Amino acid sequence: EQTAAIAEIFDELHTPFIGNQVSYNMLNREAETTGLLDVLDAHHAGLIAYGPLAEGLLTDRYLDGIPADFPLHRTNSFIADNREAYVAKLNALNAIAQQRGQTLAQLAMAWLLRDPRVPSIVIGASSVEHLLDNVRVADNMTLSAEELAAIESILND
Repeated sequence: EQTAAIAEIFDELHTPFIGNQVSYNMLNREAETTGLLDVLDAHHAGLIAYGPLAEGLLTDRYLDGIPADFPLHRTNSFIADNREAYVAKLNALNAIAQQRGQTLAQLAMAWLLRDPRVPSIVIGASSVEHLLDNVRVADNMTLSAEELAAIESILND
């Protein structure tokens, strides 16, 4: 609702409204469920996704489990009560990534960037190695209909 109101103000002022930066990733899909992506699309604006790797959860670091003392970001707090189920999802997504010759992080970024309403993502890296790994998403960004269906099935399970 706020984005729609802001976009209208920009329109009234004849000022370009180009996008909104919000948390969006495979695990946190509020941008879809709240209609934010639709609002942005209606205003020819994009979503700049921060937290594209769910603060590290969409990497290979947590395939063996999410520690009880892991500080979940507020945008991922819904995971707290069902960590085991999310670890299962992470492993299923990782299997798809491996079939594609990618890391889980690369798959997560390719999934976001497949949508033309997501022109950019804000990546964070704790090392040059992580940054270079993230940039390699550009090597394989096309997801087949079968891969997308499998991802949806995992995420909606």
